Amino acid sequence: MLVILNAHAERMQKTHIKGAPDLIVEILSRSAAKLDLVDKRYDYAAAGVSEYWIVDPETETVEIYVLESGALSLKLTARESGNLTSILLPQLTIDLAKLFSNL
Repeated sequence: MLVILNAHAERMQKTHIKGAPDLIVEILSRSAAKLDLVDKRYDYAAAGVSEYWIVDPETETVEIYVLESGALSLKLTARESGNLTSILLPQLTIDLAKLFSNL
């Protein structure tokens, strides 16, 4: 999932996105774990993605990374239950118990 804020609406083109999304949420799969955990995080930081979530259904964990000084730094790890709120979008809150309930 990706989010582009209204302030960056010009990034949305008819056939593609021109520039970085503001927020990206990835669902981790074991077969692509290195790609999601290392390679994509580096690429997203270089592109200027402000916030990156990695959702791991196996461990019922969500990690939130925030762009700081050109790198995506881990800011928050949440496990299994409770509410998780986006740093970039404080109005976006996810109930982890509901997120992981049908696994």
